[in-house]
Amino acid sequence: NQQDALNVWDTDYKAVWHLKETPPALAIDSTINPNDGTPENSPTQATGKIDGSLSFVPNVLEQNVNVPNSASLQLATNMTVSAWARTTSSDAQARIIVAKWKFGQVPPAQNYWLGKLDASTFNFYVDSGQNVGISLGLVNDGLWHHIVGVADAGGTPALRLYVDGVQQATVGYSGTSQTGTSELRIGR
Repeated sequence: NQQDALNVWDTDYKAVWHLKETPPALAIDSTINPNDGTPENSPTQATGKIDGSLSFVPNVLEQNVNVPNSASLQLATNMTVSAWARTTSSDAQARIIVAKWKFGQVPPAQNYWLGKLDASTFNFYVDSGQNVGISLGLVNDGLWHHIVGVADAGGTPALRLYVDGVQQATVGYSGTSQTGTSELRIGR
């Protein structure tokens, strides 16, 4: 509720959404940054893992939370993108948990992207082609899972993907990502 955003989330946190607000209310960012989002096309309030959640109906591709561009969301090197998510989607359609793009390229390039890639893979993308993936079966069971994508540019640069606190995959990382002025999307 923003009672003490400065002392709860330090400046390394660029945005934290609990998604407890009932749409069409804003999805309030709990950090000191102005990264509030607007639910689009009626995602519904649902019981979540922490405080609240939104449910996005499969095959309603434009159902999401749109967060306007902010410099605080343009992550160029190190980043951690995490979410509590629950799914049973097994179609071939990509399903986004969170994504930000750099437009002006064809096709648009991902700054970062976390979600179901296709019928069998769950991925964390940074800088378009750099990605780390796992079997969709690790998270596609209808249970809540804490999913974390990490881009670590220090030491031996690597992309890592964690599920419920356990590292499931790692690959090399160039150490940088494109940034852009697109909105950030939650769900889609």
